[in-house]
Amino acid sequence: MSNKPPKKSDKNKPWIEKRRDRHKLINPEYHLIVSEGEKTEPNYFNGLKKDIGENGRKIKIEIPTRKGSKNPLMLVDSAQKSVDDYRKNDIYIKHVWVVYDKDDVPDNIFNDAAEKCGKISNDEITYHALWSNESVEYWFVLHYEYLNTDTGREDYYPKLSKYMKKEYDKADEKIYDILKPQYKEAIKNAKRMMKEHGNAKPSECRPGTRIYEIFDYLKAYIK
Repeated sequence: MSNKPPKKSDKNKPWIEKRRDRHKLINPEYHLIVSEGEKTEPNYFNGLKKDIGENGRKIKIEIPTRKGSKNPLMLVDSAQKSVDDYRKNDIYIKHVWVVYDKDDVPDNIFNDAAEKCGKISNDEITYHALWSNESVEYWFVLHYEYLNTDTGREDYYPKLSKYMKKEYDKADEKIYDILKPQYKEAIKNAKRMMKEHGNAKPSECRPGTRIYEIFDYLKAYIK
């Protein structure tokens, strides 16, 4: 098919409109990932961004340099500011993935952050609360086993070291590549765990995580 622009005399013809519609379909869908972590989560999700790579014709992942907050509610606010920043450059975010851990966060703030993501979502943009209770390492463990006991992060580290056959390093830049072969198993295990929790609040879902949602959504683009 020729890539030449249409003649002026043809501009109002039906086939021109169809070509325009077809062109619109390849506009990429922009995703924004924000996290509270300084190394673990940025390294992990930058790995996902790199993995999707050439499929960026349809999916674009943006990870802002804006420093996150340990307060999940403030992290959601930071995400909204980042969305505004991208909009100024004509980048319109469709999905915002807010990644945060329970750790020592008060229950009400942990729950309110997830609730706020739902409230500020609309037809143009969806905010997803990708919380982990108690930490992102629980999601990592689910790549290797189904764990439904409340053991805490102190138990996650030795488990990960055992499965990875080396000492688990929170700052490992290759963490995504290490875990990727088992990511579908992690999705299955996380869904199973959340099904057990039913309608419980995020703070009551221990252990539990929603990180699987972004991988479930983007799995068609993961190499």
